[in-house]
Order: sequence, then structure tokens, then C-alpha cells
Amino acid sequence: MINKKDGKIRIYDRDNNCLANLDVTRGIAVTELVLPSKRGLSVLFSVCDTAGVSDATMEDWQKQEMPQRKRGKHMDRTHIAAGEMLFCAMEYLGYGREQVKKNYVGEAGSRPCFSNLPVDFSISHSHSLVVLALLKREDDPTDQGSKARIGVDIETKISKRKTDPIRMAERFFTLHEQKIIAASAVPQMEFMRIWTLKEAWMKREQIPLSEAFQVDVLDKSVHKSICYIAGEDMTGVILA
Repeated sequence: MINKKDGKIRIYDRDNNCLANLDVTRGIAVTELVLPSKRGLSVLFSVCDTAGVSDATMEDWQKQEMPQRKRGKHMDRTHIAAGEMLFCAMEYLGYGREQVKKNYVGEAGSRPCFSNLPVDFSISHSHSLVVLALLKREDDPTDQGSKARIGVDIETKISKRKTDPIRMAERFFTLHEQKIIAASAVPQMEFMRIWTLKEAWMKREQIPLSEAFQVDVLDKSVHKSICYIAGEDMTGVILA
């Protein structure tokens, strides 16, 4: 999932410039990014590999009564970590935990959000890895500021997937995307790269995934702003 030698994942812009190196071996790692765009969107990005978090730490995080869509007696480690990551990120932006709890909206079947805070966020997890991206809407002074949204998605352990990427692409992706995957030297990785783009685009646009399947996400006009998440046997993307 990550490079075992240095325990890091990296974030790149569209031109393959490395924007951040994050060590995920010590709990939650955080960085502030300025995504390449005309507006210079400010994004706070957090990542945590829950496999490296002790049970005692998880128990402490769970006691915080974190906002969660999936409440129950036994929340899994990724949901516990996601809640703590959201608390920490919002505290970094100047919001208290009680404000987060009060304004968090996480109804089943809908994208979680804040009701009265100028922050949009997106969460993704795959196996033990969890990522969180927050967009500060107040950084956009235009009329579009109130509508600024973000989407993030990751996929890990890609080489162990049993699915046929070419057949899956023929079923779900556009013709252009199918051709890119078929021509790739590593079709499974290319398939997952496009899949994460569709997932992140779906989250940003707040639409069903079935609609995202119909969009050619390799068309740069679809991306207002984009960064790629990379690591050992994984891929991901941030869209704003």
C-alpha cells in the first residue's frame, strides 16, 4: 500500500511536481496544499494508516463521540480514524469539537457535510488507509465560493485485485477511457486511476456514481483543480 522503505505517500500536481511527502507510520499526517487553479484553492489534507495505530489510541479516539454516518456498537478502525482526523483538521482551521458535532450532517445515503460552516470535506478509505481533504470555502471570494466543493478517493493493494480491468472498463467506462486502459502496460493500475477520478468527481459534484461513469474524466475540462496521491501499490486523486 505504501513504500515500506520510507512509509510515505506523495502528492503530485498535474505536471508531476511533488507537492508533499507524508509519513503515515506515526498516526495522522497533515499537510496544507494550494491546489493549482486560477483561484489557488487552499486544501488541508490528512492521511492515516490505521494498521500502524495502537489499540489504545483507537480506544481514546472512539471516546471522543466523533461524528459518524455509521454509528453502532462496533465501528471499524477506519471510521474511528476518519472521525478523529476530521476533528483534528477542523481544530487546525479554528473550529472546536463541539462546533463540528453540532454542524455535522451525516444521514445514511447522503454525502456528509457541515450545515453552517464554510468548509467542504471528503473522506475515502481503502483497506487500512484513510484520507481526508478539506476545502476552505472562504478562500474563494467570487460568487462561486459558496458552491466550492472537494472530492477525494484512494484505492490500495491494486496488484491483488482479481477483476479483469479491460472487461470492467468495457462495462462501465467511456470508449476513450477503455482505449487508454487497453493500451496501458499496467491496465489494472490504469483502471484504478480512472476509477478514483470518477469516485472523486462523483463526490465533488454530489451525483450518483452511475452518472460519473458516463463522463470522460480524462478530459481536462472536467477538472477545475486536481492533484494525484501516489504510493506503493496504490493510487488516488483530489479534485476541487
